[in-house]
Amino acid sequence: MLPDKLWTLTPELAGLQATPYADALRCMAQSIRLDRLFHSRLHGAGHISRVMVLGALLAQRAQLDENVTQLLMYACAYHDVGRVDDSVDDEHGLRAALQVEELTGLAGQPLHCLQAAVEAHSRPDERMGDVLTKYGVADVAYAWPLAKLLKDADGLDRVRLDMLDPSYLRHAFTPPLENTAWVLWRHYPKGVL
Repeated sequence: MLPDKLWTLTPELAGLQATPYADALRCMAQSIRLDRLFHSRLHGAGHISRVMVLGALLAQRAQLDENVTQLLMYACAYHDVGRVDDSVDDEHGLRAALQVEELTGLAGQPLHCLQAAVEAHSRPDERMGDVLTKYGVADVAYAWPLAKLLKDADGLDRVRLDMLDPSYLRHAFTPPLENTAWVLWRHYPKGVL
């Protein structure tokens, strides 16, 4: 359950509250498999819940349709389930991608897009196209934004490490959310779920 106070923290969150994007966030918050998340102060439930909120804000700004928004919520929720520790680990996205079918029940192209986005989040940007090809994504134009939005949502929560470099964010509408990321970190270091 998302706390009522969440929606009053910033104008961006207030503007999200009564939208389909907030509905997708609420649905994911109620159904997320908390028992499958990596247990850690850096990459655990707190990080995941903030990334989900930031992902909903990015979905709103990108005006994603309902299906892509749902995939983004899944990606935000489960992108770090492949972690084995908190170190830099380019393979944790691959390990997470191998688990999302079981966690989501998805199949076909939606699953392939989700798997590609989850693996790509831990790869350098220049390898994202290779990852999309690897999963047999039929509509790259559909999957590419999903992967980039996940990377931006995850990247915004680098405020928790005091290591956010806005120049690495992929969309012009992402850097203005830096203040919201800081507010979420300050108010919910252990998460909003």
